[in-house]
Amino acid sequence: MPHEVFDPEHVRDMVPGFHSAVKSRGMIFLAGQVGLNEKLEVVEGGLEAQTRQALLNIREVLELAGAGPDDLAQFMIFYKDVEGLSIAEAVSGLVPLKNKILPGSGPVGFACSVKELLFPELLIEIQVIATSA
Repeated sequence: MPHEVFDPEHVRDMVPGFHSAVKSRGMIFLAGQVGLNEKLEVVEGGLEAQTRQALLNIREVLELAGAGPDDLAQFMIFYKDVEGLSIAEAVSGLVPLKNKILPGSGPVGFACSVKELLFPELLIEIQVIATSA
């Protein structure tokens, strides 16, 4: 069974051979979403602004794949290891934004800190898995 692939127009072919989402056998796997806007610029405003943008990007890709927030099964959150930021504090800031931007979602979660992300300015990357009818 072939996979279906999904990419917002502004990121299509950004990294040849990779996609924003792949739907296969009732599952939708989203690539890590970060705080890049439609112009592929890192949004200003720190962790909260980047988290908001990453969640908006998740919503956009889910919609392209024919899914919604209630289809989310797993969140994997990667925070850039910055001095003074605890994972608990970072996650507590993410939850209200997730509930506002992706209402009705109740996935399992995972969070960790990492040394670096794709660009030095990025502070968060969120990868999700969703189910599909």
